[in-house]
Amino acid sequence: SRKKTSEVFGFIGLALIGYSVFAFNEFTPFPSLYALIPTVGTGLIIIFATSETVVGRFLGIKPMVGIGLLSYSAYLWHQPLFVFARHRSIQEGTTLLFALSMFSMLLAYVSWRFVEKPFRDKKLVSKKNLLIFSVAGSIGFASIGLAGNYAIGYARQIEADKLEFLNYFDNSIPEMKYFEKEGIWGKFRYQCDFFDIQKYRDGKVTFVPLDSIADKCFVRDDTMPYSVFLWGDSHAQQLYPGLQSSLPADWQILQVTTSATYPKLNARENRSNYQEYSNWFAYKVIKDVKPDVVIVGQNARHKIGDMLEIGESLRSVGVKKVVFTGPTPKWTSHLPDIIASHLWNDPRRKTTVGLDEVNLAIDRYIKENFPQSETIRYVSIIASLCDSNGCVTYLGDDKKTGISSWDYGHLTPVASKFFVENSLLSEIAE
Repeated sequence: SRKKTSEVFGFIGLALIGYSVFAFNEFTPFPSLYALIPTVGTGLIIIFATSETVVGRFLGIKPMVGIGLLSYSAYLWHQPLFVFARHRSIQEGTTLLFALSMFSMLLAYVSWRFVEKPFRDKKLVSKKNLLIFSVAGSIGFASIGLAGNYAIGYARQIEADKLEFLNYFDNSIPEMKYFEKEGIWGKFRYQCDFFDIQKYRDGKVTFVPLDSIADKCFVRDDTMPYSVFLWGDSHAQQLYPGLQSSLPADWQILQVTTSATYPKLNARENRSNYQEYSNWFAYKVIKDVKPDVVIVGQNARHKIGDMLEIGESLRSVGVKKVVFTGPTPKWTSHLPDIIASHLWNDPRRKTTVGLDEVNLAIDRYIKENFPQSETIRYVSIIASLCDSNGCVTYLGDDKKTGISSWDYGHLTPVASKFFVENSLLSEIAE
């Protein structure tokens, strides 16, 4: 019946929106087809969630209606609040974000009650007065914006060398200028990545994996007596420059490292999901090749239980040693932005400004509780780059060439070499 159809599609719409809220994260490509999920969900609710359906009645209760009435004003208020908070403190904890969200709702109520609502009342504000006010307001704001741009705007405040510094690390798609200038494609060995980078750059993101990766990524060279295998996501890729420059010449580096793909066991040969397929392929190669050492690296989700399970499984198929690298120092915004905005004239190489405390706490917990053994090891990246004074922002004397990360936390090649030489190498080639 029509009512049952409306009930079903109403729930589907609500489920699609809920899925987007909880499943989408920083790795979700946008803009892309993924944007259709909440969009279609919203459309289904608009069409089918009538007052006769459960979803429609739920969305029609007073608290939900109230949130809807304030939503646009809250949207307008939250952005400047968050921007100024980041500019002033740069620390972006959960408590601060929650407090700002609540304050946004309070301001939203005030603006809805005393601005939006009166202006919708034709008895209080006529169409003629509304038009005059709108035109005058637009001219006023445009004048302020132009004055700020030409007199005290951001572009005039920041020095030319800061602008050049920030532009150098611009890695926005499709150009990805930083990767091109620094040759990150080769330095991180993207030929060992099943994610279709080119389609991502073209705005046509797909979960379908590439047909193949380079043979040198997984075919054993018998002329080299020793081998190390890199398994994980881009936070495993970041270790390749350091390994390549530091390992003895008789070590071969094998690698299956796929963007946004956390290592996991029992993956399937799924040709419609690059993450699943990459993990299946990686484990298959490890089982066949039996490298001397497997290094497992990933961005997040570092859990001791998962590490030990992976380690024992790899040991059972013939791997002599398994080494897990911990999380990197994570910054609340891109490190070049933090340096340019807050640390430009600071001679110190380490800082706590802009550091995300979460990764530090995770690493600290794992270091204290990981059951180190001769065959399964945990190596802390944070311990190599951080101490009581903070974490390394750049190595050497040049901020640009020595910077430790070009974004929120990936190691640059120079930082990769520093970590491998000072911490990781001794765990591999003893």
